[in-house]
Amino acid sequence: AVETALNLHIIVQEMVFGGGIPIIDWQEKTNITGRILIRLGDYLIDEVRDKYLVPLTLDEIDSIAERCLDVAKRRFKN
Repeated sequence: AVETALNLHIIVQEMVFGGGIPIIDWQEKTNITGRILIRLGDYLIDEVRDKYLVPLTLDEIDSIAERCLDVAKRRFKN
């Protein structure tokens, strides 16, 4: 669980601070938030569900990714 949380954090951080420069108002840009959701979902599918055989449905994965994005929006305000 800790490894997953850290990797989800890294994914968001890399996308929000592209090239070390924070993207202004990324929370409101659906093209960025959409890409973040896709990356989070892909990670959860590949590295959690498939690798460790955790029985997650796609709806559960989407819900987890959306909750992670909500937390990131509060944590990485600029």
